[in-house]
Amino acid sequence: MGNSDTYTSVLMRLRDNGNATYGMLSVYKNGKSALDIVTLEPSSFFNLPFISCIPCGKYTIVKRYSERFGWHLHIKDVDGRTLILIHAGNLYKDTEGCVVVGSRFGYANSDHVIDVIESKNTLAKLIDLLPEESEIEIVEHEEMQKWSKAS
Repeated sequence: MGNSDTYTSVLMRLRDNGNATYGMLSVYKNGKSALDIVTLEPSSFFNLPFISCIPCGKYTIVKRYSERFGWHLHIKDVDGRTLILIHAGNLYKDTEGCVVVGSRFGYANSDHVIDVIESKNTLAKLIDLLPEESEIEIVEHEEMQKWSKAS
């Protein structure tokens, strides 16, 4: 029964404020929507480790465990990068070049920068839903809003 299920995830990047990229991660099971959550990544800084989001594209994701993050997902075979993870965190500073997930956007602290909320619970739902290995496609919305510092 579980072996015949197919899972695909799509992370659509929606907005970039120069420090952080905000998105929506949709998981599809057998072509039907199974989970929609929000994401937070660093802005695009030439794919530089620890400070940049990764390039758009299709990747394999696998479940992984570490002492630091507990259960999380590893985005494999990112050109020029290693150990790109989907893990818990609330602030863009928590991303360290990875993707953090939450149930919604909101404010986790008082710096007036939009964060993700309920990250640990959301990550647990994602881990429970996905198989050991699946695919993710990362895309930019065709009308992605990049906030200009000059406006």
